Amino acid sequence: MNKTMTSAAIALIAGLALVGCSGESNPSTNAPQSDAHEDHDGHDHSGHDHDHADEERQPDVYSGIRGEISAIPDPSVPNSELMIRHEQIRDFKTKDGTINVNAKGIAGMASMTMPFPQGEGVNLDGLSVGDKIEFDFTVNWGGGSAPAWFITRIEKLPADTELDFTNAIEENIEDLKDAAHDMMDHDHDGHDHDGP
Repeated sequence: MNKTMTSAAIALIAGLALVGCSGESNPSTNAPQSDAHEDHDGHDHSGHDHDHADEERQPDVYSGIRGEISAIPDPSVPNSELMIRHEQIRDFKTKDGTINVNAKGIAGMASMTMPFPQGEGVNLDGLSVGDKIEFDFTVNWGGGSAPAWFITRIEKLPADTELDFTNAIEENIEDLKDAAHDMMDHDHDGHDHDGP
């Protein structure tokens, strides 16, 4: 297992390297590449007069994510993990509950290869390296510096399923950020927070 790749994925999800800021996968290694981070957000939050940090954050659930298995845990190999190369997750949220857009205009979490721990009852029997899959996973940010994330469902797709590992560039970054922020304002805990 590549410890550098695992650390990069954990840092990415933890928000220490902001989601999407690690860039596209390196085609030769599938490892995330580092980008310069001049402006992670670029969004002016000054007009929003509420503090989401004081409200309890519910786990984020992502369904129907597609990818390809690149490694399967081996009980005889300590610290081996399920590694999945996944398609871009455009609605992936950072710790503050907003969708990140990196400096390249890639929203959410860019396509990359990363570890996915299995939740209770998730069975990998019948799955192998190279299988195309669809899965659901949950991210619980909690109060620590790093979140817990785990797969809650995994299903093998037909071998001829076409996956798209490219990362879409948003044409209007500010509109996407504003829409994501407004959605959070109206949907957070079922309260409608009036903004400017």
